[in-house]
Amino acid sequence: MYVSGILNGETTSPSHRAAMPALYAVTVDDSTTTGVLLDVSTGTYHRRGTLSGHAVSYELRWYAHRTRKNLYVLEMDLNSAETTDVSINLSTNVLQKSPDISFATLPAPLANVGLQCGETLIPETTDGPTHKVCMAYDVLPASLPVSPGSSALRFVMSVYTSLDSSTTAKGGDYIMAGAMDALTATRKLSRDELYAEHVQGWQELQASGVEVRGRGDVAAAVNASVYAIL
Repeated sequence: MYVSGILNGETTSPSHRAAMPALYAVTVDDSTTTGVLLDVSTGTYHRRGTLSGHAVSYELRWYAHRTRKNLYVLEMDLNSAETTDVSINLSTNVLQKSPDISFATLPAPLANVGLQCGETLIPETTDGPTHKVCMAYDVLPASLPVSPGSSALRFVMSVYTSLDSSTTAKGGDYIMAGAMDALTATRKLSRDELYAEHVQGWQELQASGVEVRGRGDVAAAVNASVYAIL
């Protein structure tokens, strides 16, 4: 995972973006993927699948929130036609290390929340500063019980960096506080409310699309390029 503006090393060509652990790059063990979709109208990636040997289906959705720009969100919809609970096991990158940022795990002030903070190893310029980064996130369990019927889950990650604040403080406490504040602010919103904010942000952005009269193929290519840049 990468965050805009956070690089490790000098900004030569090509510059080196600082890699962060992709903690929400989750897969469902013993399952078959039945479909994937990138919805460019909402900036949301979907993956659907079924659990092997069970009447259980799932959909995973990821999005980087359009207006709350410190947030990355994973949603899960689980549906079971079984008569008893079934456990699904998840494979994640929870133990993944960054080659560019010296992350350390810190105690979080909330239950079931993970907190990692660190600093890029090499400044972008000879006399420039390194960047501080904190990730506060809802911890993904290794397994989930799926009851008969349907259930909807949400996991939110907040990433806050020294580029997000104009403060000149040398310590990392304000960055940690920023990450935690952005995460806890989402607790006041339901899953649907948080996603609706995100979708509205994309709708407002795309209201000013590019039209190429008589060349729908060119218009599609131009607007798809704008999406990729954003």
